[in-house]
Amino acid sequence: MRHTAFVIATLCLAAGTLWADDSPSSVHDSSAPSEAAVSTTTIAPAEMTTSTVPAEVAASTVPAVEPYQYPVETKPHIVSEFGKRSLAKVAKVVGMTTLPDYERHEGIDFAVQPGAPVVAAHSGKVIFAGFSTQYVSRKNKKEKSRFIIVQNADGSSARYVHLNRIEVKPQQKVDAGDKLGTAADSDEWTQPVLHFEIRNAAGKAVNPRKFLPAAHP
Repeated sequence: MRHTAFVIATLCLAAGTLWADDSPSSVHDSSAPSEAAVSTTTIAPAEMTTSTVPAEVAASTVPAVEPYQYPVETKPHIVSEFGKRSLAKVAKVVGMTTLPDYERHEGIDFAVQPGAPVVAAHSGKVIFAGFSTQYVSRKNKKEKSRFIIVQNADGSSARYVHLNRIEVKPQQKVDAGDKLGTAADSDEWTQPVLHFEIRNAAGKAVNPRKFLPAAHP
């Protein structure tokens, strides 16, 4: 009996030692990974990485960029480009000797027939439709030009200047191709033109050539 009791006591003691080793108090902190280690070593399954997303799925999440179209006829004639331009021809045609030799042109000019329709080159919202001292006749500074500003969804905008008739109102939404008004017989250039500008969200004029379809002479 004594031998049996000794064996049982020995086994219980051994078991108690094992239980003690398995208890939380015997687990060292250094053996537990830190939150930082977990966050830096955890790797997402390969099928969840963006590099393996099918091309057609990835493409469908990117909104299409709406292209610009011409604000006048299908193949308009551009008579004056964006940037620094000489006024020598204009001075001769309009009979003015007080014009500067050069000026900065913040858009491009399309040759038009007075009364020709002017359409939206891009969808957006009309934020201005009226007159401004910013655009006036060369001969008569009191003669203001009608113009329209259409703001795009990204904050950029397009300006349509030298109109004799406006057919939209501020806050009106328009789609590309919608009629905005008709062209005027202005003295902006050597012939009647539609002055067309594109400005970025900060209000800076940018070259419309970069946004319009393949240019025409």
